[in-house]
Amino acid sequence: MLHTRFLATATATATLATSLVLSACGPSPKAAESGLPATMDSIANIAKDSAANPEQPSANQGTGCFHMHKNGDVVTFSIQQEDGYLQGRMSHAFAGKDKSSGSVKGNMSGDTLIADYVFDAEGRKSVREVALLRIDDTWVEGFGPAEERNGKMVFISRRGLSFKNGLVLAREDCETMQAEHPAGN
Repeated sequence: MLHTRFLATATATATLATSLVLSACGPSPKAAESGLPATMDSIANIAKDSAANPEQPSANQGTGCFHMHKNGDVVTFSIQQEDGYLQGRMSHAFAGKDKSSGSVKGNMSGDTLIADYVFDAEGRKSVREVALLRIDDTWVEGFGPAEERNGKMVFISRRGLSFKNGLVLAREDCETMQAEHPAGN
């Protein structure tokens, strides 16, 4: 009887403590500004869930033009569905670094696009795997450990991808983006 009462009290205390901790952890200012889910950890959970529930995108899901402009860094991304793939253009122009620009072609796994980014940078053509998580009307570029295989940089494990500090690309009118960043897309 005493053992049962102790377990009930311990369980109630643990539940209360967990509730208090979770309620104290409101959305981060960064997440609130971006309109993303309350915590960036939920992005990682969405990514894991999407890998377990693959879907085929409709013609309009996540297609169009997207960009990020922050502290002098500019990333542009345009994507459309063609021949069963999602494909388009991407460019990265980080302040003080060489620009890269090229084509993207890949497939969706749930809400995550896994694609090859074939780009020119520093006068050389390169290929690297990219992962972009679609959240509502944005794409978040994820990162993870990579290695070279057959002349292409690929993720060592897609389970190791992190979208926590990823680049958040917001939808933009394609004509506006082309006018503002003509070399990127």
